[in-house]
Amino acid sequence: KAALAVMKRSVRKRADFDIADVAPLEVVPRAFIPALFGHAHQDAFIRIHHSERLHAAYSGDKNLIKFDGDHNSRRPDFFYNSVAIFFHNTLQLDTMLVGGNQLNSEVMRIHTAAVRSGSGQAPGTPREGLGITGAARHNARGTTGDTWQLPVSTSAGGEGEGEDFM
Repeated sequence: KAALAVMKRSVRKRADFDIADVAPLEVVPRAFIPALFGHAHQDAFIRIHHSERLHAAYSGDKNLIKFDGDHNSRRPDFFYNSVAIFFHNTLQLDTMLVGGNQLNSEVMRIHTAAVRSGSGQAPGTPREGLGITGAARHNARGTTGDTWQLPVSTSAGGEGEGEDFM
């Protein structure tokens, strides 16, 4: 509650409005700009049903990505990969730079198919995924690993005990 009070005061001071007056569910049915919603399953500050309801009501192209963690957790690599795919598809890019590696449309098409299938891997693709090396992954995320794939989360989350903002 204390963090919310600090946030309300900060927004009031900097932007001159009360966040309690914001009603996103009233606006999203008229929104058509492609939108990506992301939410951590264990977020106790803003409960996951908020993102689910916004996503359901949104009229434009949309995607909802759920992942393990809480409100302030580091986002998993698959979340960033999903964001890259979303931008690639939304912006209709021919190529894309991920972790210092240039990916062409065919590679992104394969992994987009994997995302849509919910399997994390498109049919006929090698287990190595994009084949991005541990060094490139380290440069992109500050972590290490053998290869970097575009995995997908298909699990659903429950509601937390956090604030109700809608």
